[in-house]
Amino acid sequence: MAVAHGNRSVRVWDVSAGPQKVAEFDTPTFVTGMAVTPGGSGRLTLVGPQGYVAVVDLDEQVPRPSSAHPYGNPHTVVGVDARRVVTSTDTHLVLWDVTGERPRRVAKVPTADSHASLTLLPGAGQQARLAGADTANGARQVTFWTVDGDDRLVHDDAPMVTGAADLVTLAGIAGPGGAPGLLTTTRDGVLRLWDLTTRSSVTEIRADGPVGGARLATVAGPPGLAEATALPVTASSLDTRIRVWDPTPHEATGPPVGAAGGQGVTRMLAADGEELITVRWDDGTEQTFATADGTERQIDGARPAPLPLWDVGLPDNLGAPVRDRVALDHGRTAVAVADGVVVLETAPNERQA
Repeated sequence: MAVAHGNRSVRVWDVSAGPQKVAEFDTPTFVTGMAVTPGGSGRLTLVGPQGYVAVVDLDEQVPRPSSAHPYGNPHTVVGVDARRVVTSTDTHLVLWDVTGERPRRVAKVPTADSHASLTLLPGAGQQARLAGADTANGARQVTFWTVDGDDRLVHDDAPMVTGAADLVTLAGIAGPGGAPGLLTTTRDGVLRLWDLTTRSSVTEIRADGPVGGARLATVAGPPGLAEATALPVTASSLDTRIRVWDPTPHEATGPPVGAAGGQGVTRMLAADGEELITVRWDDGTEQTFATADGTERQIDGARPAPLPLWDVGLPDNLGAPVRDRVALDHGRTAVAVADGVVVLETAPNERQA
């Protein structure tokens, strides 16, 4: 594992047992991006301000950055295969051969936007496919690129529109059967998994805590996890926890609570901490129910405990217009409709590392 620090140093760790630091070296500028070339070549590419692009051979006894090849103002770098990496600048994507003494530029293409976030998509066969977005300037669409065996970097298909919220970062993920998927985080605090064939969001995870401003990566899932070969991991400067998520689709479940017209719903906490919802009916009466199982409760000693309302994307099968809604804990939302209240699961269970 390689870690770049704010004092312009990079440390390399063996995490198989320990962890144990195996190397440390200085760089002439701050490192803004790193990528290991896939395939076990033992090479690390570094990028930074003032066009800094350098390669470190981690198999050397004393790893040191090679002489840099200055070009543009690289924002990030992505490993394509054992031979090549791609960097993004303000105006170009650049393909590099990193097998020699220093990185060698082999192709470049102009881009309409600066791809501050760039990721390699899995499962592209003989060609490598990349997804990028101008996350530094409020992008709301993703652009795709293909790198072929002849060192050609070409624009691939039309951009994919991702919605009304600004993108924060992207990450490729392998879905069921190894099909390529894309993860995105947005400034409204939503992690989405996209089907790149249909260009539709198949999972939307609204976190209990912030994922806006997050770093996004994927890890191998545990054995037996249904229909998932990789798991998204988020980290944010606004959150003290690393979060590991289950990306499999989740649907709203459970019957409506109550049988009269529900005008509104409020989240409450009982004196013992049990989570409740109070429903205001059309005739002016109120009833209180436990959110865990829908059974009616008395509210002696209960206190209102609203949470910030999330802009939750509601399913189309509620059967009636939404009159009110309130956020519950564990990523759930209570929704008042004409014939009662539905509790929706808006996020899968969170796994913490």
